[in-house]
Amino acid sequence: MSRSIELRKALQDVFDALTARARYQTIGTETVASPHITWELSSSIDDGIFERYVLTVDGWEIDAGADTTALETLMGTVDGDGDLGNPSGLHRRVINLPTIRAVIYRESRLSLTDPDSRVRRRQYTYQVQVFQGS
Repeated sequence: MSRSIELRKALQDVFDALTARARYQTIGTETVASPHITWELSSSIDDGIFERYVLTVDGWEIDAGADTTALETLMGTVDGDGDLGNPSGLHRRVINLPTIRAVIYRESRLSLTDPDSRVRRRQYTYQVQVFQGS
């Protein structure tokens, strides 16, 4: 199994543990309550020491008006507390698998403006460093 597939499966397990409102790339035809999250793992760069991926997490809330508390709370749950020893979310999480070790760090938090004025958006970007072996 390729590193990308193995990492993606491990990340899906993390998202499943954090929220039932996260889907890979698109919500599709499913009915997922608002707010919800889509995530994507981009292509990687291998520098010989580790392979570096970009993980993008997009939060969406429809018809929230000015109150984005639910969206911010969901994004906070996914991001977590950043605890160095046992992080509750993605930021500073370490994933150990038999063939790879991945370390996740948040790079940015953005508040995006959607063309549809009913939609509120947030986007968090993470760097995922993947090392061979655990």
